[in-house]
Amino acid sequence: MNGLSFKRAKKLFRIVERKMALFGGPVWHEVEVTLDDAPADSHTLWYRDLEAVLDDLMGRPTLSGKMAYSPTIQHDYDDHTRRYGNVWTGKRWNYLQGKVPNGTTIGGVMIASDSTQLSTHSGNVSAHAVYVTLANIDKGLRSQTSQDAWVLVAYIPVSKFPATMVKHEGKSKDYRTKLVGLLNRRLLHRCLSIVTRPLRRTIPHQVVDPDGYIRRVVYKLMGYIADFEEQTRLAGIGSKSCPHCMANASNLGNAEDQPLRTSASILQAIEDVNKILADKYPEGRYDAMDFLKECKVFGLNGVDKPFWRLIPDGDICEILSPDLLHGFHKFFYDHIFEWNTLSLGESEMDARMRSQIRLTGDRSFPNGVSHLSQTTMKEHRDLQRVHMAVMAGAPIPDARRVTAATRSILDCIYLAQFTSHSDSSLEAYRRNHKQFHLQKQVWLDNKSRLGKDAMRREAMRKDGAEMEELVKNNMRNHFNIPKLHILRHLAEHIELKGTADNYSTEAMEHLHIDLVKNAYRASNRRNWKEQTTRWLTRREKLKDFASWMNWNGTDGPNIEDLRVLEEDWADEDGDNEADDETYDPEVEEIIDDLDAAIYADEEGNIPTTEDLLQQPGLESLWMEAEDMEDQEPDSGHEIEVHGPNMYVNPEQTGEEVASEPPGPSTLGKRKRESQNIAPTESRKRLRKPASPPTGLSSFQSVRLKPLITRISVQQAIDQYGTPDLLRELQQHPHVASLTNSPDEHTLIDIWPYIRVQPPPRPHAPSAGLQRVCVQPPNANTMSSLASSDSVMYLNGPGAPSDTTRVHDCSVGQLTLLFRLSPSVFNPNPPLLAYVHRFTRIPQQPDAETGMYLVKKDRRTNGRLFGRVIEARQIVRVCPLAPVIREAANRQITPKTSFAFYEAFYINKYHSHEIFEYLHVL
Repeated sequence: MNGLSFKRAKKLFRIVERKMALFGGPVWHEVEVTLDDAPADSHTLWYRDLEAVLDDLMGRPTLSGKMAYSPTIQHDYDDHTRRYGNVWTGKRWNYLQGKVPNGTTIGGVMIASDSTQLSTHSGNVSAHAVYVTLANIDKGLRSQTSQDAWVLVAYIPVSKFPATMVKHEGKSKDYRTKLVGLLNRRLLHRCLSIVTRPLRRTIPHQVVDPDGYIRRVVYKLMGYIADFEEQTRLAGIGSKSCPHCMANASNLGNAEDQPLRTSASILQAIEDVNKILADKYPEGRYDAMDFLKECKVFGLNGVDKPFWRLIPDGDICEILSPDLLHGFHKFFYDHIFEWNTLSLGESEMDARMRSQIRLTGDRSFPNGVSHLSQTTMKEHRDLQRVHMAVMAGAPIPDARRVTAATRSILDCIYLAQFTSHSDSSLEAYRRNHKQFHLQKQVWLDNKSRLGKDAMRREAMRKDGAEMEELVKNNMRNHFNIPKLHILRHLAEHIELKGTADNYSTEAMEHLHIDLVKNAYRASNRRNWKEQTTRWLTRREKLKDFASWMNWNGTDGPNIEDLRVLEEDWADEDGDNEADDETYDPEVEEIIDDLDAAIYADEEGNIPTTEDLLQQPGLESLWMEAEDMEDQEPDSGHEIEVHGPNMYVNPEQTGEEVASEPPGPSTLGKRKRESQNIAPTESRKRLRKPASPPTGLSSFQSVRLKPLITRISVQQAIDQYGTPDLLRELQQHPHVASLTNSPDEHTLIDIWPYIRVQPPPRPHAPSAGLQRVCVQPPNANTMSSLASSDSVMYLNGPGAPSDTTRVHDCSVGQLTLLFRLSPSVFNPNPPLLAYVHRFTRIPQQPDAETGMYLVKKDRRTNGRLFGRVIEARQIVRVCPLAPVIREAANRQITPKTSFAFYEAFYINKYHSHEIFEYLHVL
């Protein structure tokens, strides 16, 4: 496309801003916001028109086939059990659909907001960002931040109110701190009332969907994603109160349910406060702090005009949602893990963590966990995977009660992460949550329920009288923890709005990096909000342009090729308009001459720098090119680029389209023609393709070429520690049917790993390919056993399916992955596996841990039983955790644990997928 070529970043900026006006999202606006209680301080709100943003999302062609336009009621295969997944499967969407006119599409709005730190090492710059998306978009795509399903719509100002604080210089520091906090809460609601103003409209308007159809859409607020502290600010309640029920700081830990909280009850409490103040101050002379003082009695935080009060059909207590990231994973680490570590002791906890067996791709803790200081959700999940196995059989008082309480809360955490729920799974969640409340008293009895995290850590490093004194002074006799209380409300919110992964703050943490922090780093830190909004606008335009080119049937530019150099950002804003460049044929002709001079000659040789400098006339060409580039030709017109949403299907609108969409176009960037270089004899000869292995299921894959080819069976026995390989191989049905029976000299090919994808499960996310590795033994493993991964495999021949159950399988350590080397008599031998067997999986899991327990299957001489199976019989990776009955051996490491221990749990907490496979609802 002529006029869109560029050579420098600032030329690209001008093209984006002047010639791509119809690309990208809605424009940014800035408005000055002041509070009645602090008129001397003015604040700038940067925001976008929310309705325009939602209309743009609703019409993106890239979302075609990935959106829902009406609610659904899903049932299990028996047509009796209801299922919940995406937001549109919940009861709230179905209820709201019945309240809008027939033929109206509900646009389910989901908002997320949080404050994030921008400056590093020095400075105190933070941003309170607000994002929005449509719940109509499938949650699998919505959770991928790279799909741009979330849009940044506002920067909420955060202020210290300097002018207002001057009037309160004589007040105490505590008073001024509380006043600043109150004013910022009111400022948050004032700004959100501006941003969410389009949600007050109840009349549908026309929107073009991704397929070009016209729909009558009305937007409804379906969910608001925030951490607990942000939720209390949004609801207008106290920081220790529940946003969903009437529980407060005095009864958060009670097992009994409290009456539900509603928007009406909050507004009524605010009205009651206003009445009390009106009676106390007839002339109305009371300030914000007087209002806050009376609010404390009603459990409010001092916000007098919540932003949600004017939004129809929006109960903020239903819209706010429990959060997986902070409410479950961080709660586990901050409380359950800390209590159990204090109960067990740091030394024993580290030893047990070092004893856990590491599967390929897992995070292990070879140095224990006592040294961990800063952790993220990834570490929290890694600790959850092995925590049940670590606590089972711990040498502590009330060990069984601690194990039972830990098991209940872990089951709640893992059930909460199901990507598809049914009535039965929600009932299992409620049952485990109730069981947890019955068992949580054990942490009070063993005096591990201390106060702050620092106190717990300090207590772990003391012993004797010092520890007793510290525990005595910091012991808590209650469980009034907000995050613990919120667990009880998850099931009801899943029934209302779909599964918890719809409204987890995990995606927002990634959005902070992609849309806020990267934009801030591209600025020069002065007036950074204006610069970041401009950076985001350019970024969106470039992405939309690339998408439009692809949608239009043209090979568009790669987004990575259009990335702006961040270090050039600060210099660009001060550029003079006279530096603008446009396409000019004379400049392009000179560039062609330069290319002809420096490109390969007829023999394909590329000239060196010394050769180029000796060419006559080359210097003058460079000078002429620079002179032409500095000129500003008057083109007389601007090139317009039309976006994809402009063209509506005439059959749907009944109107004629003014003009046809532009045909396939390309950037004005010149492409070099490849030189026709004759093939030379130095080219490598094509190799004969390797014979691919056969006998795999549709859920498996291996590398095309084996790691070792044509090695004898005896060599494999010696290297991999498989003494029964020859006997088991001769007894295998496929090998037994061959004309020649194998012997120790028979040649085999060996593979280092196999990738297995477990069959899909109804409640768990689709698991990706899992690599199962085979490693020969070495001198550091305390025995001749190979340090390979363990697997679950079918007891009989055939391949696994989605109906394969746990008792259809056995457990074994994959010690060798091989096939007979192809020959004339056996041209396509199947891929086989040699496994060290374990005892059969019991019919019932262990009563204490809820995990199945298996042992190494040994002969009378102590040697492990081996078995040759077809590779297709492998169902999945089998995570094992050692059964540690007493104090753990301090010398054991993840590499030596398998050889040292005899009994193992099948660790159902290793992943969501295997938890759903092994857990009994």
